[in-house]
Amino acid sequence: MSLSGTRSRESTNQTTNQTQTNALSDRARGVYDAEVNRLRGMQYDPVGSEDIARFANPYQQDVTNATMGQLNQNRLQARNQLTSDIGKAGAFGDKRRGIMEAELEGEQDRTAASTLAGLNSAGYGQALNAAMAEGQNQNAYGLNVQQLIQQLLAGSYGQEGTSQMQGTQSGRSSRTGMGFGFTYGGG
Repeated sequence: MSLSGTRSRESTNQTTNQTQTNALSDRARGVYDAEVNRLRGMQYDPVGSEDIARFANPYQQDVTNATMGQLNQNRLQARNQLTSDIGKAGAFGDKRRGIMEAELEGEQDRTAASTLAGLNSAGYGQALNAAMAEGQNQNAYGLNVQQLIQQLLAGSYGQEGTSQMQGTQSGRSSRTGMGFGFTYGGG
């Protein structure tokens, strides 16, 4: 009887060579380049008097007229009150009549001017704020579009190029086995 065993060795060797090219199509490159050039021409858009005028209250004159009408009514009432007060004072009130009327008119003129200036200032301020908000939105929109295109370009152009991978892999393996074989010799 006999026992026998086998041993084998294998050797492997594998070589890899791979090339990959990423590029935009000519059409896509043309679109991106055109947008980049358009964006390069963009400029900050400041707020001007025309922008402010677009946001002016169309009823501002109505407000002004109503306010001035009320002030004129107040002036008339003040004059009537002054005339009444002078009449009650008799002869003593007549001596100061000119001074009192001048003071009344001056006070009424100052009130009218101050009120009118306040109305105009408030109207202008509201229109200015609205125009500035729109201008800020327009400029922010342009900037956001520019940033988006830059991101797209970076993603697209940044991926362009050629990459190569090369490598070799080798290894060995051994196997040992036992084989049972029976040999019988006999009689």
